[in-house]
Amino acid sequence: MGINMTPYSDEDMEMQETVDQKKEDESRLVIKLKEGNVYQLRFIGKLAYAPQHNLFKAEHLFIEGEFFPKVVCCLKQKSKEEQIRAMKAGKGVVELQNCPLCMYVDLLRQGVDEDSRQLAKEISARDRWLWYAIVKDKDGVSVKCISMGVALKKKILEVFSQWGNFTSLENGYDLYVKVTPQKGSSVLEYTVTPATGISKTAEGKSIKGISFTGVSKEELALCSDLPAIEKLMYIKTEDEIWDGLDLSDLVSSIGKTIEYPSKSNQDKSPVMDVTEASAGDIQPKTVIQPVLPPQPKMVTNTIQPKVDVNQPKCFGNAKLYDPDDAENCGVCAWKEACEKEVNK
Repeated sequence: MGINMTPYSDEDMEMQETVDQKKEDESRLVIKLKEGNVYQLRFIGKLAYAPQHNLFKAEHLFIEGEFFPKVVCCLKQKSKEEQIRAMKAGKGVVELQNCPLCMYVDLLRQGVDEDSRQLAKEISARDRWLWYAIVKDKDGVSVKCISMGVALKKKILEVFSQWGNFTSLENGYDLYVKVTPQKGSSVLEYTVTPATGISKTAEGKSIKGISFTGVSKEELALCSDLPAIEKLMYIKTEDEIWDGLDLSDLVSSIGKTIEYPSKSNQDKSPVMDVTEASAGDIQPKTVIQPVLPPQPKMVTNTIQPKVDVNQPKCFGNAKLYDPDDAENCGVCAWKEACEKEVNK
């Protein structure tokens, strides 16, 4: 009897092919608007914050034979935004997450050579947002997830503010987005205008105005099986990032050793079908800033308040400061970022 050298059964291989195909289909949903084009878009659902580390120029981090996406959600920036939302909604404190890639960027910035500092700039987290849209062009109608930076997001929300909710399924409207490069620069410029049409008044006079329309049954059918937008953010847990990338330089610098498989010069990991993000360096303002020591694979690393006093009620937010709580002011873990600046 011969020995079966196949490590996986046919059923396992078929299942893996199905998973890989699903990942590929999801990645193709995400697009970045290209220069020189005019897009007709009907945005649906909600805008989602998805800060990204782009690893296209960090080939040395990928482990041979292991799949890891070239675009990864920044855990630190994402949790900062969740902190702000929680504070505004009065839902308490959201813990700031560690991001190994942010730690790696900090290590590169300390390098003496220009290449390290340039790589740090390339893979630093950048603000991105995702928004589903029905795309109408010469090839027909499809649904895509638009990846955008600060500039495009600002232009779209200006139209929202001026003309109202364009995402309404019953009475929304399309947007035309024109993408052009700025003269003498690689920065893209966006012109966003609502779709217009001709209607008649009660007196029979033709007037031009915004074309408010409902989403058709055919368009709704295209949206029925869309994955949750969070699935398109390429979110990896802290442990998955440590295990999925070769961050040996970083773990050595903090006194920990991790064994990684040997690598060749050729990167065999597949490249996600996502274009490189290029807009926005505006970082969300954070109110709560616990101090986190750079230890990998740890979830809770906040400095605890002194045991002989109660925890302040304000959590470093001057707007929540209670004068009756003065005895606890300046002794908490958030005093470094305290808006009241009681230590000065």
